[in-house]
Amino acid sequence: MNIKFLGKANFWKLLTVLVLLALIVACSADITSVEQPETVNGGDNLTTVVNVHLDVAGTNPGKTLVVAILVPKSWNASRNTTAFYTCTAMSANNEKMSLMPASEKEPKTQLPWAVALMQDKRYALMGNLVNDMEWIVFRSTKTYDVNNSIDYSVKFITKAGEQNMLVNLGYFIGNTNNGLEPPGNDKFHDGRYARLTVNGTGDLVDFVNPQLAMMELAKATDNDIQTISYDGDLITTPLSTESEIYICAKGYTNDGQVIDRCAISDKTAFKPAPGINRFRFDFWPRSFFGLNENQTLERMEYFLTDATGTKKVGYGGSTLPSDPFLFTFKCQ
Repeated sequence: MNIKFLGKANFWKLLTVLVLLALIVACSADITSVEQPETVNGGDNLTTVVNVHLDVAGTNPGKTLVVAILVPKSWNASRNTTAFYTCTAMSANNEKMSLMPASEKEPKTQLPWAVALMQDKRYALMGNLVNDMEWIVFRSTKTYDVNNSIDYSVKFITKAGEQNMLVNLGYFIGNTNNGLEPPGNDKFHDGRYARLTVNGTGDLVDFVNPQLAMMELAKATDNDIQTISYDGDLITTPLSTESEIYICAKGYTNDGQVIDRCAISDKTAFKPAPGINRFRFDFWPRSFFGLNENQTLERMEYFLTDATGTKKVGYGGSTLPSDPFLFTFKCQ
């Protein structure tokens, strides 16, 4: 077998080719501003505009724009969202985009785009603490040869959910060629700059502020498997040094019954979760409260207790009987 070493002349030729290839695909998109209201009424349409500057080196043929918005799952945004882009240099004026097919994969991870965004720590939850969010991804229906730096804007119109919420929305700008590149130099990849208050109904669902205990699913029925996460180090409470945590709960049914589940047992015990002093309680509400087929849960109140049941902690770390954690069950 003959082995040929790369000579100096061939090395420089190869290097030149590699540099040219890098220039052909090099581009950097920065979100320059986000025009998003601070508040919206539950059930109303929310319109936001994301302004983008795209720096380009060399020629970029056949670019298909990809944009995405991060919203709570309970909004059912894939059915209630539209996206448009405007760019003078592309002769595009309020061009409607199409939902990204689940069959089309992000080129670097080979995962569906929405899944790739949610699994990428650079994007994922955008500062939200409740893992009940989803990315809704759109693509342009046309391709473009981008040879110069350009500015363009993307408009999202989505319907806000009915429930009271405090949440960080998130935005992604890219293209099908380059996939999930590192976020640009802009500040708008930090969800704090896209914070939204939804003035709706029911209990406040706070995606943003750390909660001593929280339901994993912000909107659920009594027939959904739920998880209550507890962080014992978040604030100092009588339970901070306890290694065994239990739930003491009351369920309120549609027929006016109040069902207590407050006994110290395996059925009310939290299990250790990844991290220091963190626990989780997984349960099926219908089974946990022993409902019959004609009953439904309207809401539940609960406290966290120690193994003796004498130390009880409620919302915000309160030890008052008047301050339980609250959860209202809603149809999807």
